[in-house]
Amino acid sequence: MTTPEATGGGRRRVLIATTGGGGDVVPYLGLGRRLRAAGYDVAVATHAPYEAMVTDAGLGFRPLPGDPRAWLHGEASGDGGADGADG
Repeated sequence: MTTPEATGGGRRRVLIATTGGGGDVVPYLGLGRRLRAAGYDVAVATHAPYEAMVTDAGLGFRPLPGDPRAWLHGEASGDGGADGADG
């Protein structure tokens, strides 16, 4: 992997955006750690329930709106839940 320093530029920033459950976030934490080790500034944009997972991995956190746990359990108002059925 070419590091930002090797290309003559300053530190490069990477934003990884993911949504879903915790199992959808975890693989990107490993990717983010590897990128950070290679000299990149890395932040993960995901939902607030996963902020601690992101920051515990040593990565920056950027919040996305909503709570996917509510979506997964059909609790989001007006959308009828993940299966598309109303009420």
